[in-house]
Amino acid sequence: MSFFGARLTPQNGQPVPNAEPVVLKDSWSAHDQNREDEILVQIFDDLRQKNGLEKETEAGKHFLTVLAAGNVIVDRKIDDAESFLRYPDRLPAGYGLHSLRADESPKPTWTGEGIIPNFSCVSPSATQSKTHHRTHYRLVFKEVCQPIYELRRLDIVFKTLMDIHKGLLSSLEFLHSVDWVHRDISSGNVLCWGEMGKLAGLEYAKRMDSNTAHEVRTGTLDFMACEVETQRYLFEEHIGVLFVPVDCPFRFNPLHDMESLVDCNVDTLLPC
Repeated sequence: MSFFGARLTPQNGQPVPNAEPVVLKDSWSAHDQNREDEILVQIFDDLRQKNGLEKETEAGKHFLTVLAAGNVIVDRKIDDAESFLRYPDRLPAGYGLHSLRADESPKPTWTGEGIIPNFSCVSPSATQSKTHHRTHYRLVFKEVCQPIYELRRLDIVFKTLMDIHKGLLSSLEFLHSVDWVHRDISSGNVLCWGEMGKLAGLEYAKRMDSNTAHEVRTGTLDFMACEVETQRYLFEEHIGVLFVPVDCPFRFNPLHDMESLVDCNVDTLLPC
């Protein structure tokens, strides 16, 4: 979403004089999953309840500002994949197959929700992936930012990364302080706006104690924490001279976010 800027236009389609550029994000989310703007509202509500209005206002500076949001409406119905998959007769009359040209332009990262890594330690149960029906929605953000992989000065790169994870007024500190995890930290979601770092891509963020209807492997493959890739704990807790195996259901935790952020640092310093 950080590659494109658009200018707000009135209903007649004419450009608005001297309008500031904005960002349009077009996404498909699981039908039983909240939109990114709704997740942001929940995060800010939790911050306000725990730390007061001042902290909520301060946190807003570290995330993108949503100007407008909503589901995409086609023929007076919400655009989703479920209606066409279950009811193919709803396709428009005269609908035919269309070949799509492959996009061969280089892409730095991509999100691999439900993608199964090629690791021998992945248990058979972790290799099962369920298809979730999708709903089409769009967001308009105020800030037109740059992802860190486009930045050319290391001092700006690391200032941006510090704004994301270091200090009491950082994006991840705000999230983790109210028991939320991001789950998709990557160089495409760590953005620079002016001299401030902003954290984007919160469509997969969730409360750590959440028991959602579906739990799939999420994140950008190149930056995914190793335990998230395998969907099980790989390390043992050391107590004195004993090693106590971690034997409990796997859950994404703040350390996984931090591991992904370390990968962002390494990717910036040692590009392939």
